[in-house]
Amino acid sequence: PSFFHNDICCHQYLFQDGLFKLNDFNYAKAILVKHGGQSSKQGKELCLRSSFGMRLWKGRSLEEHQKSLNPSDPSGYRPDKIDVWMMGNVIYIILTDLYTFEFPKPLSTKEATAELVAGRRSAYPGHIANSTDPAYVAIKKALDMCWTQDWRERPSAREVSNYLMRKLREITE
Repeated sequence: PSFFHNDICCHQYLFQDGLFKLNDFNYAKAILVKHGGQSSKQGKELCLRSSFGMRLWKGRSLEEHQKSLNPSDPSGYRPDKIDVWMMGNVIYIILTDLYTFEFPKPLSTKEATAELVAGRRSAYPGHIANSTDPAYVAIKKALDMCWTQDWRERPSAREVSNYLMRKLREITE
């Protein structure tokens, strides 16, 4: 089966043998994916998440912030797309050396929720925001992919990875 991590953040990685490895799967859940509009071989449907089981803080996903404003909303979310959003938070931290909504001034969780739900994202420091360096441009584009507002339009982690690998090859050729 496939799993979603449900707690991707910069503190969930180990560095071993020159590689970063995702760790700490205590909140992970199994998901079943529909392929080509058909149910999986087991005939089970995709498991949409309507609750997360995590304490809300400003580094959580857009969907969790939305749910905090309307807890009775019965709509579910694709858990793998939530992991993609959270992957974007990690990319932001690596790129800026800042946590989300820490720049230009630190925001509370409540303020960050309002910003996210309104479609606004963490700002980049000027040297990154104004850079034309192809690496910065590629990483900011990957971050935009991860932070797509509508989870139904958000690319998969594989699509973001493929984009970054393609850009890496272009930059290093």
